[in-house]
Amino acid sequence: MLVVDKKTARKKIEDVKGKLSIPGEEQEGILEIKKLLAAKESSLQQIESCASCCGGSCSIGFLLEAEAEILKNALEAMVSNDVSRASLLLEDYLDFLESNYGNAPNIF
Repeated sequence: MLVVDKKTARKKIEDVKGKLSIPGEEQEGILEIKKLLAAKESSLQQIESCASCCGGSCSIGFLLEAEAEILKNALEAMVSNDVSRASLLLEDYLDFLESNYGNAPNIF
């Protein structure tokens, strides 16, 4: 499972947002979001398989699902070159991290 500190996550997302409007760099931003999304989905699969074995559910799974949904929407906007929507969704993602992980130094 990938664990990232919030400061690193914020920097990565800010970097991606910066690349959205620079011709030739938007593909780097798309690749970065694809990597982040793949990591979230991998973590979610691990949590879901553990929960099914243990007979319970994990609240972090709900957070990861919500994160993945925001990232999927941002990726879709990036691919369709809707820079303003992608930027807003990436900012929503950062807000989501801040409001749901509070003072925790790390996120999944």
